[in-house]
Amino acid sequence: MPNPEEYEAVYYRAREGILGRHFAVGTRARVNLENEFNNLRRTDDTPDANPTGQGAPHRWNIQAHGRDNPLLWSGRLLATMAAEYALGNQKAERVITLALDTFEELFTFRSGNQFDGYILRWDPVASDSWTNEAGWSYSNEFLVDQTSGGYIYSVPARDPRHTAYRPESVLSRLLTDSQKSEYLANFADYTQSFRLWEPSQDELVGLVGAYAVVYDLVPIDGIRERVTAQIQRLAEYLASSGYLLVRPAGGITFRGAADTLPAFELPFNELFERILGERYPNKLDFVGGMLAAGYWPVLAGPVEREEVLISLGGIVLGPALASLIAPLLIVAGAPDLLVALLAPLAQAGQLPVWAGVVAPYVLPALPRALALNNHTDCFDVSSDREVRAPITSSILLAIPPSERFEATMDILAVAPDSMNAKSFVPFLGLTAIGDRGGQVSRAYLRTMSKERNKPLQLGKTDALQSCFASALALVLGAGETEEQRFVALLQHHYGTLLDSGGQDGLVVSDQPKDQGLPYEQVDPGLDYVAGISLAWLYARRQADAGTPVRTLGFPRPPDPATVWPDVTISAEVLGAVPGLRQALGATQLPPEQDVDLFDPETADRQTTPTPMVKSTSSQVVIQDITMPVRYEDGDAPTGIVIRRGDQFEITAEGRLRLAGVIDSGPEGLDLVDDARFALHLGLDPFHAFRWALLGRLGGYFYVGTHRPLERWLYPRPRPLYLRVNSSGQTGPRGDGAYQARVVVWGDPLGCVKVIDIQVGGELTDLARLGAAFEEGDVSTVDLLVERGVGVLGNIYFTEENRNTAAYVDVADKIRSIIKTRKFIGDEPAIELWVAAGGKGDSNLAKQRGREISTLLLRQVGLPNLPDPFPPARESGFANATTTRLFIRSSL
Repeated sequence: MPNPEEYEAVYYRAREGILGRHFAVGTRARVNLENEFNNLRRTDDTPDANPTGQGAPHRWNIQAHGRDNPLLWSGRLLATMAAEYALGNQKAERVITLALDTFEELFTFRSGNQFDGYILRWDPVASDSWTNEAGWSYSNEFLVDQTSGGYIYSVPARDPRHTAYRPESVLSRLLTDSQKSEYLANFADYTQSFRLWEPSQDELVGLVGAYAVVYDLVPIDGIRERVTAQIQRLAEYLASSGYLLVRPAGGITFRGAADTLPAFELPFNELFERILGERYPNKLDFVGGMLAAGYWPVLAGPVEREEVLISLGGIVLGPALASLIAPLLIVAGAPDLLVALLAPLAQAGQLPVWAGVVAPYVLPALPRALALNNHTDCFDVSSDREVRAPITSSILLAIPPSERFEATMDILAVAPDSMNAKSFVPFLGLTAIGDRGGQVSRAYLRTMSKERNKPLQLGKTDALQSCFASALALVLGAGETEEQRFVALLQHHYGTLLDSGGQDGLVVSDQPKDQGLPYEQVDPGLDYVAGISLAWLYARRQADAGTPVRTLGFPRPPDPATVWPDVTISAEVLGAVPGLRQALGATQLPPEQDVDLFDPETADRQTTPTPMVKSTSSQVVIQDITMPVRYEDGDAPTGIVIRRGDQFEITAEGRLRLAGVIDSGPEGLDLVDDARFALHLGLDPFHAFRWALLGRLGGYFYVGTHRPLERWLYPRPRPLYLRVNSSGQTGPRGDGAYQARVVVWGDPLGCVKVIDIQVGGELTDLARLGAAFEEGDVSTVDLLVERGVGVLGNIYFTEENRNTAAYVDVADKIRSIIKTRKFIGDEPAIELWVAAGGKGDSNLAKQRGREISTLLLRQVGLPNLPDPFPPARESGFANATTTRLFIRSSL
């Protein structure tokens, strides 16, 4: 059995690894934000090499930080730091301040409304994925606003880059099979890059728990002022959003927006009242929350109609209606809490006590819940499972807050550990750390008491079998039985960390978690330090009260005179790990100097750098097409691929006449409240007009008669489609089409410059050009051509696109030459000149220029071209990406 000093030694090693490698520093900058795991670069490339024990430089050689729930995990980290402060470590204040200052940066909205309380999981400073190349510098996890030049922290669904979630049934009506596969791939790419940082209910539970423990255990003015200011904004946001996570740009967040969160209104408000002096009760019912998100205009019609019909069935069936509806909602993929909440109503027999209490509120809510279950296709979230989360909220919000909370806690007390919401319970208990004996504290202890009746599961780091949960129960008054349980949990973690973590404190796994790399995981280290620090606090309080802990093996708190060790990075590590000095801002320090990570001189977080996007000054028209768009075309391919940095503009005219009755222009008719349409009010509340002309790049966007010039600031190319806004079902057919013109500006890969060479004549620039061409005088030809002499047109191109309008115009001019000129043979002489040498893009430009030249000449009717055509003369002119196509005739 470990002695107190041994417990303490492992604590300090794990603590150093957590605060250093999992909190203080990112791959690029100082971040001061917790993360769950670090992908490590291998120092031994042998496939079966075990990275464990490779030493500190290896542990710091981090490829990427895994940040899925940084705010949730911060609840445990800040509980640890707050307990340390209460135990006498004054330096813990610095860590807490830095964490709170990071939270402040994550409240990115400053508009003077409720969305000032909307917080992100992380921001560009904490992002490990960046693009840095000529003309470009930006985080790969946040989109850039073309107007402001800053990052967008809530992307509107009407933005062409946004790819909305659409159920399979909707996509199958709107798209061909290949288009559907493409859309789903785009959805995965977009959401995994640009929506994972949106907040979720687990993040808020951890954040509120962190605020509670810091406020109650660290009574310092600067700390409490920070907590008060932040939690007030958060409280206003939650109350004004129906305790749902409504995005500032409309809709709800990608994950965890509308499931269990309303159940926590009571514990949150207990804390709000303790800190702010007032409660922030929900201002909205479920309908109000859906209105705030912009979904109710789409839901209202079908949901209210079906709700009335189902309620009429209730008049006939009476209480038996519940036993019929509940099984319809408890199906595969239903949210766990929804299943647990309704399961007793679906079965015959005596209801559990909690179910009997909430049944009078739940039963009237079931008709709406069932109607809502039939119309979840408007929710723009992560998955088929997530679209059903609002059903849970609709039922929870029908129950008063106190009964809602108590029922949820009773459900979670007996729920399996696989239920995600069960991991929230310790953080709810943390909100009561300053209110022992209150309703939340009692509910937590009741839940933990039921957990003690289950077999002990050693090695757990989450939910109620963790050291953290057990130690928190002790702080709230659980007693001696929980002390014994805690010792067993702690000893197991101690052995794991000692065996696997070694001198580096934390466990490394060689089973790849991400990017095929070994990873260092923050647990069980974080659970160990959070549990033991709270246990030390409990033991100190018990000793101060004259009732010392006597349980064998319980950790003894450090002596009040203990000097808590600093968290440092050694000079050896700084010299061995590329980029670490830069990330710390320590490039000016002597190479032999260690760095104290929480020294005030080095600890501040970097501000968010302004993204840099490449100038458009060198852009030219690379595509210009006009095409018809008919109702029956569906998503009509334009043949255009929009690449990063391109600008595009779309105009349209014409009329559609459908079924002999409907007459619409590209602007469309009435607003669409049907979620089966390509664009509906839930995605664009301003322009979702029926029969309007739409475009699709990521998702659908409104074009109408004119989509003004905008820039594609997205890292990957997307093909452009045009369509009429419809549901895709077989519907009215008729006459007419919209005529759409698409013009794209971009940085071309190259250009085909078509030049008219006339041999003969004198005294004119055109004659001089012909003479220089015949003599092979490249410099004179180059000079005259650059002045525009003899140039019939420039066809700019990229890998995917060519300027169609210029191509057609040049083709017409060549046909005119063929009809009106004299030639030495039967046809004009053709010659290509390209720049000598070149590599990379210039060689690709030569190849593409040759392809376009060949296609152009065959299209204008020159049948006797050599095959392969044409042999190209490599000449000395400077532009390596321009192909010069000379068409020679004589006077």
